[in-house]
Amino acid sequence: QFKNFPCALYATDVIFQQANRPSLEGKLYFSGKHKLYGYKTEVSVAPTGHAIDVTAHRPGSVSDLVIFQGNLDFHKQALAKHDNDDKDNGFLSVRYPDHWAVLLDKGCQ
Repeated sequence: QFKNFPCALYATDVIFQQANRPSLEGKLYFSGKHKLYGYKTEVSVAPTGHAIDVTAHRPGSVSDLVIFQGNLDFHKQALAKHDNDDKDNGFLSVRYPDHWAVLLDKGCQ
């Protein structure tokens, strides 16, 4: 478990990989946030540091939130609590007794 967030099962973030400007549809791959051309990939990491999910790359102009929303099926399945799971003592366990939390950065607001 994450020491400061016991109700979180894993952390998710979007990484940016710089690339050369494509000859066609260059604006699609331009990230306004990074001011570079490239690709974005969402990675979910367990508290042990192991990647538990990596999405296919998306153009750099796609927002982190859209990438997260496109991967909701994985998140819904992975965050469901099961009878044999460790006890959740987090402050959100009463409000969400059937699901774990996920740690995100501000790009997914």
